Amino acid sequence: MLYDDDKRPGEDETGKNNENQNNDNYNKKPEDVNSGRDSRQSFSYGYGGYDNKPSGDKKPKDSYMSKKTVGWIVSLCLVVSIICGICASAVTGMIRGNKAETTTAPTDGTTSSVTQTTDVGGNVQITTSQADTIVPVSTVNAKDIPLATKTTGEKELANYAEVAEKCINSVVQINVTEVTQTMLGEQTSSGSGSGVIYTTDGYIITNYHVVGKDTKTITVILYDGSQYEGAYVCGDKSADVSVIKINKDDCQPAKIGDSSSLKLGEQVLAIGNPLGRGITLSDGIISALSRTVTVENTTMVLMQTTAAINSGNSGGGLFNMKGELIGITNAKIGGTSVEAMGYAIPAEKVIKCINDFSKYGYLTGVARLGVTVNEYITIGRYSYNGVIRVVSVQNGGTAAIAGIKEGDIISSVAGTDCSDFSTLTELLTKYKVGDTVTVKILRPTEESASRATYQAYLRSCEEITLEVTFVEFDPS
Repeated sequence: MLYDDDKRPGEDETGKNNENQNNDNYNKKPEDVNSGRDSRQSFSYGYGGYDNKPSGDKKPKDSYMSKKTVGWIVSLCLVVSIICGICASAVTGMIRGNKAETTTAPTDGTTSSVTQTTDVGGNVQITTSQADTIVPVSTVNAKDIPLATKTTGEKELANYAEVAEKCINSVVQINVTEVTQTMLGEQTSSGSGSGVIYTTDGYIITNYHVVGKDTKTITVILYDGSQYEGAYVCGDKSADVSVIKINKDDCQPAKIGDSSSLKLGEQVLAIGNPLGRGITLSDGIISALSRTVTVENTTMVLMQTTAAINSGNSGGGLFNMKGELIGITNAKIGGTSVEAMGYAIPAEKVIKCINDFSKYGYLTGVARLGVTVNEYITIGRYSYNGVIRVVSVQNGGTAAIAGIKEGDIISSVAGTDCSDFSTLTELLTKYKVGDTVTVKILRPTEESASRATYQAYLRSCEEITLEVTFVEFDPS
């Protein structure tokens, strides 16, 4: 499974070690849920052209024109000029008979130009154009995030059209870019997703795999076409939830419903930005209330729906027939033989994320080690993949309390060998704060420094078994 969005650049294709360090938010790799974030592609600049070669060595034949012929041509040009002048005067008179009025009125996010033209027959035509003026955003922090609350007392709407009318202005398009340093140099990726406004002053819920802390630029496009610069405020990779902000004080927020009261077969409407084509609706039902799925090495409990979830729908809203937000769409199952199997993060989980961000600056209850690691080890002049080496340990974190030290190699968790980030990440998402798990580490000894080969180095390390209990701490 993969996210329904493929936003971030992949790992180094050379197979060499990436010198960048990684913390507990390990890099994700595709598994068995299809990618569906809208397509994010890497690009580079370069010249292009073609060779312009002569077709042969033949010398063109000289041409001559008599004086009489030249005289006829000049006379013909004068006649044509007179006729064109008469026609132009007639057309100008007709245009002056029309009444045309152009007014320009600035709006939040764009500058609109409205042109009204009345022809001689009295017919009025109004055209509107918008310039891509992007409203900048101010700096914000997690503690400024408003709390999210559930709505009560909303009435059932008659049909999907009424639900759409109520909710569509609360869903936005999100375009992003990121720059990643790889062994091959700087790599730029771009992509798009969706988001749902939940406050009048421009706070927006989306997926972490759409907008994360490393996202370079964020552009938010409202349903009316107005554009705003977005700012990442806070998020959690394991929950796949982020909050971003735009500078707008009169947004139309979605009303958040109670996902815990949903029943199988209830009608729902998914609103998002599939394939980056703009805000689109797809209807369906709730086909499962609680599915445990592994999405890019992260185990999550999600709602399942038959509403179409495509690339770019990530971060969009799943609404019930009261027009309440009951989920944030984030994943789908892909394949030629699979249809109508989309997933959404329940609103209950989204509310917890937002309120934890506001109160603590991070999501509580998540099993974290509190270490920075590399996925390789250097012995002499050579580097070797296939290990998780601890580079630093956060004071007060789970690893520090358990006795894990800088330089240790994490060998296994709960009996499962750990040789890469994706395996360790998937294992950690199965636990929560308070759980205890057995972790085996290899600790280098004095002899290790003199070992010249990879296997000899590992054999010289001391094997230690630790009982690690996950504790609550601020990962930032």
